[in-house]
Amino acid sequence: MQKPAQYLPASINVEEDVSPIKTFIQNTNCIIMKRHGFTVLGRTVSEAYHRTCVLVSEIKRNIIVEQLCAANGKTPEYITDAELAHMYTHGDAVMYPKLVKKTD
Repeated sequence: MQKPAQYLPASINVEEDVSPIKTFIQNTNCIIMKRHGFTVLGRTVSEAYHRTCVLVSEIKRNIIVEQLCAANGKTPEYITDAELAHMYTHGDAVMYPKLVKKTD
């Protein structure tokens, strides 16, 4: 997703008052609003759709991992802050890879 998601408490309603957005929008491309839903931003519709799919699939994967680990008495393996920072830094390369020209 290239940036961390911003979680908003249920008490903040951005439909009624958008002023809280200015305090965090530059640091995220995904806003998760408790008991309301989520909004994903992108440079293109395709990029926003990709981020939506990534968010939904990651949530699903985490739920499955938590359930399986709980059923087997194990602890899930979590991503470290350093690994997250690396993914945020190199996220553009996934969406927009460099063109590799074949040389003969």
